[in-house]
Amino acid sequence: MTFKEKLKLVINNMTEGQCADLFRVLNINMPERHKCMCCGYYTLVGNSEEIAYDICDVCYWENDGCKNDEDFSTCNHMTLGQARENFRKYGACDMESAENVREPKYYEMSEYNE
Repeated sequence: MTFKEKLKLVINNMTEGQCADLFRVLNINMPERHKCMCCGYYTLVGNSEEIAYDICDVCYWENDGCKNDEDFSTCNHMTLGQARENFRKYGACDMESAENVREPKYYEMSEYNE
């Protein structure tokens, strides 16, 4: 497991307040959150370059830049629209990934990020 993956795991298990306290003590800014284009939760953490090809923990979509339902994702092997429909049905971008996902954290919801 890479350092980035370990750090992401630790941060994902912290509350937003704990994260804010940690970053304040370390004298760094809270990382920017981006919305997953499949599930709509703010699970992608970092700048645009850092989140390229990150995998969403809530729906398992690989962030490859698709933005429209008809956009075909070569790394996800489906259109974004198909993945969104699968998320509504299975809680993941595809049925096989359903065992790898988790529930969204409260601070990943739209009301905390818009």
